[in-house]
Amino acid sequence: MSGRHELTHHALELVEDETVPDRVRQQFLSARHSWDGAQLIGTETAIGLGRLWPPVIHLFTHPPRLHLGAGNTHPLELRSMEAW
Repeated sequence: MSGRHELTHHALELVEDETVPDRVRQQFLSARHSWDGAQLIGTETAIGLGRLWPPVIHLFTHPPRLHLGAGNTHPLELRSMEAW
């Protein structure tokens, strides 16, 4: 799968534009392929930026279960909303 369905409209236009040199298109697609899925977000740290990996939820029917995953690099601690 190429991952093109995940590109923004503007990025997809760049990849499909015949006036853009092939090496530029290939570099763009290569960068997209190696991207870990993180998004830059503003934080209240000294740097002011952080990384967020959006979660992905899968529902499996047999046996019934939910699987929550994210591309984060550090362990997560899940707590109930009452703990907040």
